[in-house]
Amino acid sequence: MLEEFYSRVIGILASIWRSFGSPRIAGAQKAVDAAKSLWSKKDQAKSAGTGLPARARNAIIAVGGVVVAIVLVWFVFSLVAGDDDSDEPELATLPTPTPFTGPVYLTEIQAIDHALQAARDNGLESSEFEQIARRITFGEFAEAIGQKDRAERGLLETATETEVWAVAFAGDVELGLSNGESVVYDNLTVILDALTAQV
Repeated sequence: MLEEFYSRVIGILASIWRSFGSPRIAGAQKAVDAAKSLWSKKDQAKSAGTGLPARARNAIIAVGGVVVAIVLVWFVFSLVAGDDDSDEPELATLPTPTPFTGPVYLTEIQAIDHALQAARDNGLESSEFEQIARRITFGEFAEAIGQKDRAERGLLETATETEVWAVAFAGDVELGLSNGESVVYDNLTVILDALTAQV
C-alpha cells in the first residue's frame, strides 16, 4: 500500500513536470524502477522493522526533491521573465504628454515683487516691513473689506470671479493725495490680477 502511494506521488510529479513542456529527466525512470524493486523485497523491510528500506526512502526523497525543485525554478523564471515576444521597448507604450494650455497664474514670489513695486510707487517708505500674500477671488477680497454688495453689482473695477493676489504690507506709508496733501498709514494692501499682474 505504501508502495502504491509513493509510486503515485512520483507519477504525479513527473506528469506535472511533463505538462509544462519540459524534457524528461534522465535517470528518473531508473530511480523509480530501483525504488519499486526495493519495495518488492518485503521480507528485508519487515526484518529491518520499517515499512520501507533506507535506500528506497532515500531514492524517493532524492527523485521527488529534484522534480519539485526543477518545477519551482521553472515556475519562478516564467513569472520573472514574462512575455518576451514583443520587441518594442516599454516606454513606447506610455502616452505622449500633452502640453499644458490652461492659464498660468503668478507665483507668490512674482506677486510680491510686483506688489512691492506698486507699494513703493504709492508711498511705502519703510525699509523694514512685513508682508503677507494670499491668492483669492476678487469677490472674496471685496467681502473681506465690506464691499461685497458693490462688487456683485459690478460697481468696482474688477469682476468678482477674477483670481487676484492680495498682498498686505505693514510699515510706514505716506500716501500723497491729488490736492498736494499727504496721509500717513501703518499698512498698505495691493491687489494684483493673478494672470496679468495689473494693479
